[in-house]
Amino acid sequence: MFAGLLSVLAYLRPGWLPGVYLRALVDVHRYLTPLSVAAAALVPSFLGAGDYALLTTAAAAYYLAVLVTGRDQDRAMNVWGLRLAATLAVLFWTLTAGSGWPGAFFAAVAVLGLQVAGMAIFPERYGRFLQPAAGPAADRGAAGSGTGDGTSAGDSADSAGTAWLVAADLMTTFGLQVLGAAGALAAGLVLNDGEGQPDPVLPLLLLLAAAAVVGWRRQGWADLLVAVPLVLSVVLLDDAEP
Repeated sequence: MFAGLLSVLAYLRPGWLPGVYLRALVDVHRYLTPLSVAAAALVPSFLGAGDYALLTTAAAAYYLAVLVTGRDQDRAMNVWGLRLAATLAVLFWTLTAGSGWPGAFFAAVAVLGLQVAGMAIFPERYGRFLQPAAGPAADRGAAGSGTGDGTSAGDSADSAGTAWLVAADLMTTFGLQVLGAAGALAAGLVLNDGEGQPDPVLPLLLLLAAAAVVGWRRQGWADLLVAVPLVLSVVLLDDAEP
């Protein structure tokens, strides 16, 4: 959080802080922030849901600050860190509010579903956001390597690499949503007391909606993703039968 505040301060008032000290501090926190969250996960007996909510919120604020003020080459890592920290923050704040694990998993599945839908509907725009801006040296290097159709070989390679990056990001996020839906369904079947808890089927409906959006936009193999929530419901509901 401290490094994030300093990054924002340096962005708004560049002359107030020496650049060499600021860069060193921000570079160190690139590793300290995820390590702090990982270390906190190893001591659940000493920290409650509220503590984890504050910790993940601080991590999300840090990644947001360095995303706005940081370097283009770090943009992808900052975006992924922000999304993961924000998703965990929503989960733990929901748990802190008293919704229980079924409600917390349901909230996380909803947040992940929005991310999946956004990447599926706007893949090119998201890819351009992740791709670092080309510098003057890259422009000069690409100028003499045309492909004959008005685009450079470097541009074509960058576009293909970005497309694969977005596809991998999309499938990883969908995989996390599957795990969240499985956790919500399992927790709902085991812990649901009928008061204040979402129906165990609702996370599966969110997962089905996300899979349908991905299949609609990407088609081909992506059409098979709609079978995932169906298989998940059959497996878990069958295991829940007495």
